[in-house]
Formats: sequence, structure tokens, C-alpha cells
Amino acid sequence: MNNFLKVTIVFFVYFGSTANASIKINSMIAFAENNTTEFTITNDDDYRQFINVQIREIKISEQGKLVKIPYTRENIDVWSVSSTPARGIVEPNAMKVFRVKYEPLSSHDDNRDKIYQVSFIPTPYLGEGESLNNSVQIAVGFSPFFIVPSKTDQPLSYEVRHNGKAITIHNSGKSYIRAAFEGCENDVLKREADACKKTAYILSGRQVDISLPESMQKGLTVKLSTHNFKYEHEF
Repeated sequence: MNNFLKVTIVFFVYFGSTANASIKINSMIAFAENNTTEFTITNDDDYRQFINVQIREIKISEQGKLVKIPYTRENIDVWSVSSTPARGIVEPNAMKVFRVKYEPLSSHDDNRDKIYQVSFIPTPYLGEGESLNNSVQIAVGFSPFFIVPSKTDQPLSYEVRHNGKAITIHNSGKSYIRAAFEGCENDVLKREADACKKTAYILSGRQVDISLPESMQKGLTVKLSTHNFKYEHEF
């Protein structure tokens, strides 16, 4: 999912603009396949970048709030996700792949999603005699989400409210919901279709408000589905 700006990641976590960032990432959300995924970091700057990876497990409270549990030395016995490498150097105008792997614990419930936030934190890595071009450098990192879907699709369970300008969805099921919104005219040009389409991922236990641009407020179609499309609802 390289063009992640076309996707709404509905965790109530928002990401800053990356238009001027010299460090780029291929996706801000990834789903495990055979318990693994890959994130690709690209360095467009003219000096090397040292990338440090930090991992947080995400829980959803009874109130539907995100609870982030950082991996530390104190809780190493309950780590279930790792990155290879855990840190690395990205050369100028080059890219590096970080492989993220999930290793289930005996306490994990296969019928529920597992959610993690993987932060890639860059720092300029200068050799002897090298210096930065600018007197001030701001490191812009990324914190994409890594989702391990439930072993089998769980039935959809949700509540929806629509006021014309926004849709509120409460996901009371055991796994995330993929919500695809479309409000395109029949004769809309393909290059204009992105303005009337939106995709959102709603975590189990979350209630979110999804704003709709004017181009999507008439003739809106909503398709809700589970990870493997075993359960689908359309309205």
C-alpha cells in the first residue's frame, strides 16, 4: 500500500505531513502474512541515516481508548513482535527493508486481532569529517501499525450512524472492520475516482467518526468486511 494517503487509518492517531521529509516509508499500515510483514525505509537525503526501531503493543480499553505498551527490558518476557534488523543504516538515496515478525505467546487468543505500533526513528549518521548542510536538522520518523488478524474471520458486529456529513461506526466485534466508502457518479473519470472513495480500518472496540467530503455525501455506498472477506455487509 504505497499510496497510504488514500487510506484512512481509523485509530484516532494522526500522522504529520511527509511532503518535505527526506525519510519515507512504503506504508503506514501492514497486515501479517504468515506472521510477518516488511516495511521499506527510503533515504532521499545526501547523508546516511541511522534508523532505530521501537515497538509498542496496542490494547483497547473498555472505554475504547488506545493503550500503548512500549517494549522495554522490564517486559521482555512478553514480547511477541521483533524487527530484523532492530536498527540499521540507510545509505544516501537508498532504501532498507525491515522485516517485522509476530511470534505468538501461549496467552494469546487466536480469535482476536493483535495490534502493534512500529516506530522508525532516524538520526543523521555522519562519518569523520562529514557535516550537515543545515544548521538545524529535524528528524522525521514514522510509526506505522502492524496488525496480526485473528486466525479465522469473526462475524461482523457494529452500529452505524450517518448524519449526511459524517459516519460514526462502533465496532463491537472481535476483529477489525474494513470499511469501503464510495460516492462516485456513474460517469466519473477514473483519475477523479479517488476523490469519491475512501477506505477505513476500524479496530475492535473502537467507535470512530469518519468525515465525508462533499463529493461523497450523495449516493453513498458503504461496504463492511472482515480481513478475508468471509463476512460482508453493504448498505
